[in-house]
Amino acid sequence: MKTIIDLPKDIQKLAKEFEAKKKQLLRNVGIVAAAHFQNNITEGKDIDGNAMVKRNPEFTSRQGRGLLIKSGKLRRSIRVQSISNDTVIIAAKEPYAQIHNEGGQIDITPKMRRFFWAKYYEARGKIKTNKAGTATNLNSRNVGLSRDARTWRNLALKKTPIKIKKRQFMGINDALDKLIQKELQDTFKDLGNSIT
Repeated sequence: MKTIIDLPKDIQKLAKEFEAKKKQLLRNVGIVAAAHFQNNITEGKDIDGNAMVKRNPEFTSRQGRGLLIKSGKLRRSIRVQSISNDTVIIAAKEPYAQIHNEGGQIDITPKMRRFFWAKYYEARGKIKTNKAGTATNLNSRNVGLSRDARTWRNLALKKTPIKIKKRQFMGINDALDKLIQKELQDTFKDLGNSIT
C-alpha cells in the first residue's frame, strides 16, 4: 500500500520565497562585508579592531590623513566580485591592496629609484648659489633638508627591499560574523513573517 502526499501550495510557495531570500541574503552579506572592510580603512583599524601599524617614516604631506588613504582609490575598489549558490567573494581591485593586507617586500627598481630622486629634488627646493652662479657649500645645514627630502633621499639610496608591514583590512573576524548573523536573522525573520 502507498500513500502519496503532495506538498501543500503554501510549502511550495515558501520554498520559492526561501530561494529568493537566499539570493537577497547573499547580496546583502556581500554589501555588509564590503562596507565593513571599507570602514576598516577609514578608521585605520585592522580586522581585529586594533590600530594599524604606523608608517615609518611619516611623510609630512600625509599627516592628518588615514593610514591607507591618499586618494581613496583602495577603499572605493572594495566591491562584491561574485555571488554563487552559497558563496560571496569580495575583492579589492587595486594592485597594491594585497601587499597592504598581507604585508611583504618590494624590490626597488631603477624606475622607482628615479621617482625617489625626483621627489627628493622637489622636496629639497632650490640650491643656494653665489653671485657667480655656482652652488655654495652643500652641507645639510646650508641645504636645510626637510624631513620629506631626507626620506626620499634615503629611499633612493636604499640597497635592501622596502618592507611593507601587514595592515590587514580584509578578512573574516568576530565583528564581521556578528554583522552577518544579524543580516541572517533579519532576513529569516522577514521570511517567517511572510508565512503567517
